[in-house]
Amino acid sequence: MLANLAILVFALSPLPGLIAGGSWLWLAPVLALVVFPLLDHLLPRVRAAATLGRPSPLLFLYLPFHAFLILFGAARVASLPAASPELWLTAFSVGIVTGGIGITFAHEWVHHLKPRERLLGEWLLVWVAYGHYATEHVYGHHKNVGLREDGATARKNEWIQTYIPRALYQVWRSAFRLKPARTLAHGLATLAIAAGIALAFGRSGLLFFFAQAAVAVLLLTSIDYIEHYGLERKRSADGRAEAVKPHHSWDSDTRLMGEVLIRLQRHADHHMRPLKPYPELALLAGAPRLPTGYAGMIWLAWWPHAWFRVMNPRLARTPLVPFGPNTWSTSVGLEGSAERAKGGVRLRFGLRVADPALLYALVPEAGPSSERRDELWRTTCFEAFFGVAGSPAYFEFNAAPSGAWAWYAFDDYRKGMAKPVLDSNAEPRLLSFTRREESLEAVWFIPDAAFGGRTIDAVSPTAVLDRAGEIGYWAAKHAGVEPDFHRRDSFVVRLG
Repeated sequence: MLANLAILVFALSPLPGLIAGGSWLWLAPVLALVVFPLLDHLLPRVRAAATLGRPSPLLFLYLPFHAFLILFGAARVASLPAASPELWLTAFSVGIVTGGIGITFAHEWVHHLKPRERLLGEWLLVWVAYGHYATEHVYGHHKNVGLREDGATARKNEWIQTYIPRALYQVWRSAFRLKPARTLAHGLATLAIAAGIALAFGRSGLLFFFAQAAVAVLLLTSIDYIEHYGLERKRSADGRAEAVKPHHSWDSDTRLMGEVLIRLQRHADHHMRPLKPYPELALLAGAPRLPTGYAGMIWLAWWPHAWFRVMNPRLARTPLVPFGPNTWSTSVGLEGSAERAKGGVRLRFGLRVADPALLYALVPEAGPSSERRDELWRTTCFEAFFGVAGSPAYFEFNAAPSGAWAWYAFDDYRKGMAKPVLDSNAEPRLLSFTRREESLEAVWFIPDAAFGGRTIDAVSPTAVLDRAGEIGYWAAKHAGVEPDFHRRDSFVVRLG
C-alpha cells in the first residue's frame, strides 16, 4: 500500500502544474530532486530478505497515463512561445515522471518473456524517443555489463558529463547492430508521435515533446552511470569474460526510492536473474552498497570531484569470494581493502549477510581484546598477507573480531616462519569495529615498523568464516586447487 502511494505521489506530481501553472510547475522537480532524496536517505533502510507479493496494478494503469501526461503537457504549452521558461519548466516537470516512472516501468516490461508484454515496454519508450533501449538493454547490456564493450557501464574516474554522450552513442549503435530493422521501427514510431503532436499542438508542442524526452533519457542515463560505475568484469588469458557476479552492480537499500523505482535499486539480483519479477528481487549480500538511493546519488554524480571522493574508496574494497560453495556462502558478502596511510597500511574488512542470525553464527558477540594470540585461523578470522617488494618474503596478519591478533614473517612460500617481536609502536591496532544487524566492519592499522623497514608492494586480504564448524575460505583470488592464502600469485591488491 505504501509503495503504491509513493509511486502515485511521484507520478501525479506534474498535474497541479499542468492544471494551475505558475509556481505549481515546481512541484514535481522539488519532490523528485529535494524531498524524495532527503526522505529516502533519512528513512530506515530495508532488510535484505524483504520482498513484495504481487506486481503493483500501477504497472498497468500507468501505461495510458504516460501518453496522457505527454499530450496534456503538449496541449498546455501549445500557445506559449518557444523561448518561454514555462514551456521548458513544464517539459522538465513531465520528463522527470516519464523518465523516473515511465522508463523504469518500461524496463520491467521489456524483460518479460511474452512478446505482447515486451511491446508494452517498447510503447512506453518510443514516447520518450528511446525505443532502441528495449533491444540494447536486454541483448547488449545484460551480456556485456562490466566490459569495455558495454556503453552503459561507467568507467572509473569517468565524468558523467563525458559518459552520457558516449553512452547514448554506444547504446544506439549497439541496438542498430543487434536489430537494425527494429531500431529503425522504434525511430519511426517516435517520429510518428512527434508529427501528430506537431499537427495538434504546433511548434511549441513539438519542442515540449522532445524536451521532456531529453529529460527522461538524461535521467535514465544518469542512473545507468550510477548502477555499474567502476565495476569491471575480468577476462581470462584466452579472452573469455568472467561470469556476471553480484559485485558487478551497485545495490541500494533505501526504502522510498526502492519502492518508487520498483526494486530497480536491487540491481545485482536483477543482473543475476534478469527474468525475475521485480517483487521477488532481493538485496544481495555480495553486492557493493551505495551510500544512499538513486535520487540522492544523481546529485552526487553531477559533481564529479565529490563523486570520486565518495565512490572511488568504495571501488578499492576488493570483493572476496569463497573457495567452493557451501550451504551459506551465497548469503554472505565479504570485502577487504588495503591502502597506504600515514605511517603504515590501513586495512578494512566488511562483512554483510542476508540474515542477522547468520551474522551471529559467524561472529558471536565477544568482548574486546588486544592480545597477541596464535591459531586465530581455527575459527572466524580476518587475514591479510603482505608481499615484500622484489623478494619472495611476506608477512601474515590474523585478526579476530574480538580484537586479538597475530603477526608472522616468512622468507619464502611457507618457509622460514617467524614471529617477530614487536614493540608497542609496531603492533597492529584495531581502529574501529562496527557491528549492525546484518553487517560488520573492522578497520585495522599496521604500522610501517611492523615490516622491519621492508617495502610492501602487494596485499591479499582474506578471511576464514566458521559457522558451527563448517569452514569457508574467502580471498580475492584463489590461485590453487585447494584453499591456500600463502600463494604469491593471489596477492592481487597493489599498494602504490
